[in-house]
Amino acid sequence: MINLRILFGLVPKTSDYEAQQESLRKEYLELAEFAKSPELKEYQELENTVKSPDFARKKKSILSQKYSDTTEWTKEKEYLRLKKQREIRKFYQIKNSIELKDFLEFDKSYDVKHYHTLEKLIHSDEWTSKKRQLGKKFTESSEYQQYLEYKNLKNSKRFRDYFAFKTSRDYVNFTLLIGSEKINAFENLEKYIRSEDFIKIKEYMLLPGQKKYEMSPEFQLEKKYLELRNSEKIRWYYKVKDSKKFDEIKRWELTFSDDFETNKLDRKKWLSRYFWGDAMLHESYSLDNEKQFYNEDKNIEMSGSTLTIITRREKVRGKAWNASVGFFPRDFNYTSSIINTGHSFRQKYGLFEAKIRFNANYPVTHAFWLVSDTMLPHVNIVRAADKISMGNLWGSAEHRKLIRKNESRISLSRYGSDYFIYSMEWSAHRLTWKINGVTVNSVTEGVPQVPMYINLSSALYAEIKDGILPALLEVDWIRCYRQTV
Repeated sequence: MINLRILFGLVPKTSDYEAQQESLRKEYLELAEFAKSPELKEYQELENTVKSPDFARKKKSILSQKYSDTTEWTKEKEYLRLKKQREIRKFYQIKNSIELKDFLEFDKSYDVKHYHTLEKLIHSDEWTSKKRQLGKKFTESSEYQQYLEYKNLKNSKRFRDYFAFKTSRDYVNFTLLIGSEKINAFENLEKYIRSEDFIKIKEYMLLPGQKKYEMSPEFQLEKKYLELRNSEKIRWYYKVKDSKKFDEIKRWELTFSDDFETNKLDRKKWLSRYFWGDAMLHESYSLDNEKQFYNEDKNIEMSGSTLTIITRREKVRGKAWNASVGFFPRDFNYTSSIINTGHSFRQKYGLFEAKIRFNANYPVTHAFWLVSDTMLPHVNIVRAADKISMGNLWGSAEHRKLIRKNESRISLSRYGSDYFIYSMEWSAHRLTWKINGVTVNSVTEGVPQVPMYINLSSALYAEIKDGILPALLEVDWIRCYRQTV
C-alpha cells in the first residue's frame, strides 16, 4: 500500500528537504574536517594531560603546599633561633657600639702603647733588681718616676674604663665569636633571609593554595582546557559526533555525481545515445516501438546548472531497432534524447538519486532508470507518463509472459510541475523508492544482482496532439552512493 503522505502530496517541500540534506552533509563534512583540526588535537592532548593521575597529583601538591614544609621555613626558623641567643645579640650590640669603637681607637693609641711599655719595664727583672739596689734612694731615682707614671696611667679613669671594657663579659664574648663558624652561619642565614629569592619564595608559599595554583603552569593548562571545552565548536563536536544525526550519511560513500554546472555534457561521464548503439553502431538509434528519434546533443540544453532533455515535433531520418530484423532506417516525426553512463559508471547496490522536474506532457514518457547489459532486469527509479511510477521489471525478455513487474503508481498532477528528489536504495535483498525522503515503494522480489548503469531519457510511444510539445525533462543534479558498512 502506497504511503498516504505520497498519495496526498504531503512530502516535504523540495527546497526545504534539499536544504536540510545539504545542511546535514555540510555539517558532517565540517565534523570530519574539525576532527583533523589543530584545535581539537590541542583540546584532546590537554584533556589527556588534565585528566591524568600525574596532573591530579601535581595539582593536589600545589594546593596543599605549606611554608612550614620548605627548606626556607627551616632556615628562617634557625635564623630566628640564633638571633634570639644572648651571646649573638650581645655580639652585635658590642660590634656596633660606640664603646667598641672608642676602645679600638684607644687600644691603638700612644698612651696604651706607652702604658704597656712601662708595664713591661716595671715587671722586668732588671727594673726590679735596680729598685732593690737603690733602696731608700729609689724615690729619688728615674725608676721611681717611671713607676709613678705607670701608676698614674693605670689609675686614671681612661685606663680604668679601658681595662673594665677589655675584661667585660660582653667583650670577651665578642672576641670569642668574631670570625667563628657560628657567626658565619648566622650571617649567611641572615643574608639569605634578606635576599630577593627568599622573599619571593616566602611570599609565594604564604599565599592561599588556590592562589598558588593560579600561578602555576598546570593552572594555565587547565584554564586553556576549560576554555576549549566550553567553546561552541568543541561542545558542538562532542554533541554530534556520536549521535545518530549522521547515521544515514555515514552509511554512504559518494561514487558518482554531476551538478551539470558546465555548458557542455561531460563526455567522460555521459553518452547521449543508447549504450549498445554506441558500442555496436557508433551512432544513435531508437527502439521500434518508440515514436521519437534520439537526436543526441541536439535535444539537450545545459544552462543555469540544469540539464534539459527536450522532446520536439521534428521530422528526421534515423535508425530503429527491431528484434526480428535488427537495425533499419526509418522516418521519425519527433526527436528527443537519452543520456547514460554505460561506458563510464556501473554499480551493484547503493543509493541512486536525482533532483528532477517533469512536464506533464503525456504521452511523452520521462524516466530516470537503471539497466545492465540485457533488457532485464530493469529498474525505474522514476517514470513519468500518465502517472508517476516507481518499480522494477525482471524475468525473460524473450518471453513476455515470463516478465514480472512490481510498480507503484501515483498521480502525475502532484509531482509533474515542480522539482522533486527521486531516490532508490538498492541492497542485496530489497529495493526502496522515495520522493523527498518519503518512502513510496519497497520490494524484495526481482532485486537485481548485477552492476547497472544510469539512464535519463524522454520518449514517445504514441502520436501526440499539437500544442503539447515541446516537453521537458529537467535535471538539477544526480548522485550515486555506495554503502560503507
